[in-house]
Amino acid sequence: MISGTSIPLNLTNTVIEMGTQQQKSVTINLMIFLCMAGGVEHHPGRTDIEVHRVSTRFDVDDDV
Repeated sequence: MISGTSIPLNLTNTVIEMGTQQQKSVTINLMIFLCMAGGVEHHPGRTDIEVHRVSTRFDVDDDV
């Protein structure tokens, strides 16, 4: 639990430094990694839902 909280905080800082357009792309990549690492260990079923939601967002951003 502590590890999961520490990782997102660091990723958020990196994403903000990257930029605005790339911010979404980086956030999605990091989110998927976090969901898979923390989700699979805690709730494998939940990871599927979270990753699916993130994937949909990426498609919308890329289209626009």
